[in-house]
Amino acid sequence: MVVPGSTVTATPPGPSAVDPSPRVRVLVTIAGPVASRDGIGTRLQARLSALPVELEVVESERLDIGEVVWPKAPAAARARVWVDLGDSRGATLYVTDEASGRVMLRAVPGSDMRDEVTREALAQIVFASVEAILAGATVGLTREDVSEQLGIATPPQDTLSETPVAQTPRPPADRSPPSENEASPSQSPAVVVDTALPPPRPTRAAWSVSITAGYHMQAWASGRLRHGPQASVTAAWLGAVSVGGWVSSRVVLPSRVALGDLSSRVGGATMVAGLSVGDFVAPRVSISGQLGGGFSLLRVVTSASTPGAQPRPARTRALPTLASQLTTSVWSAVGRYHVVVSPAIGLELDPVPVRLLADDGALRFAAWAVRPYLGVGVGFGARKL
Repeated sequence: MVVPGSTVTATPPGPSAVDPSPRVRVLVTIAGPVASRDGIGTRLQARLSALPVELEVVESERLDIGEVVWPKAPAAARARVWVDLGDSRGATLYVTDEASGRVMLRAVPGSDMRDEVTREALAQIVFASVEAILAGATVGLTREDVSEQLGIATPPQDTLSETPVAQTPRPPADRSPPSENEASPSQSPAVVVDTALPPPRPTRAAWSVSITAGYHMQAWASGRLRHGPQASVTAAWLGAVSVGGWVSSRVVLPSRVALGDLSSRVGGATMVAGLSVGDFVAPRVSISGQLGGGFSLLRVVTSASTPGAQPRPARTRALPTLASQLTTSVWSAVGRYHVVVSPAIGLELDPVPVRLLADDGALRFAAWAVRPYLGVGVGFGARKL
């Protein structure tokens, strides 16, 4: 059993427990449910015992991916390993070469992290990655490239840590001439490990906030469309899925309706608020559904279209409204924040019917009680992974 925050020195097997070679520090963080991470630290200690490393294992409930890629606090270590067990489909490994600042990401599939085969595969990947770093190989991608792949905003330069790095121990130089089948050091090829980042699994956000503005178009009645600008604010927090709040406003530009001898211009606005439920289906893409209620302001301005007709006074009514929509948001990192593009499709429901009558009482216009609409918004957002 590994005590969180404990330091364990991995001793390689041999006739003597005393190893005169210098050791370097490797930090391992295991994050996830207690049942999944139990025993992972012990397995890693056993597997890395053949390397000249001093292993420190820390356990936690959650992993901050932004802190993994862009650490704020310095760590005096040669390499850092993060094991994220928060996804039920398997584990994600992040291995950082603290000397070069490169990050390697690997997915280890497995629905049950207590399975011995899955744990051994995870330990083998960690061993190979740390061994490659100690050998001076190039691993993974730059932090900037990984941030781009995962959709993580790059923090300002003045907030980044300058990490003191423990140097890799080098064996004593062998001055004997190389054999016929052995290449000299100058002829040894450079070793490159895992420079291609595989497609990462979808990453949930601990929280996300977006503010967008755009335009919408709505089917108002048979053969009639109305349209206008829109704006929305959405905030979500991580649970089994991302759950949060949603506020939306849509302005309807005036359109003309003929009422016999009169002509009306009908416009207004809708304001709704409610619940938003969704999740990130990819590092840069989230899908969410919104359901809420509010009110619609309907303003009718009537003028005479024929001589002698008497115009009606302008009228404004507030009507209850229900709304639901499905939104897809695409996040693109720009500095510390994100540009968010959010197309949406939805329905509005008016419990009170909207009808316009002529002076003789004849029905001239009736709006649909259920009205579909399409909209797209562009704005800014922030999120924490």
